[in-house]
Amino acid sequence: MDVMHGATNVMREVADVVGKVTEAGQDDHYSPNEIKRIKKEAREAIAAIQQLVAKVDGVAAIAARKAGAR
Repeated sequence: MDVMHGATNVMREVADVVGKVTEAGQDDHYSPNEIKRIKKEAREAIAAIQQLVAKVDGVAAIAARKAGAR
């Protein structure tokens, strides 16, 4: 379930990036503030992906220990 929550968080963060890019690009011009906001959202999405990878690694480690205990 923790992995599913992580995946959901990734999708939410990526949607935030897409939203900021779409909002900022409506006039075909990206102001310095818009670029700053897009980069902030992108960093948050990257962090969410990294957290998801860590959760998946944790699940894999548990599975490997269980398989080795058999």
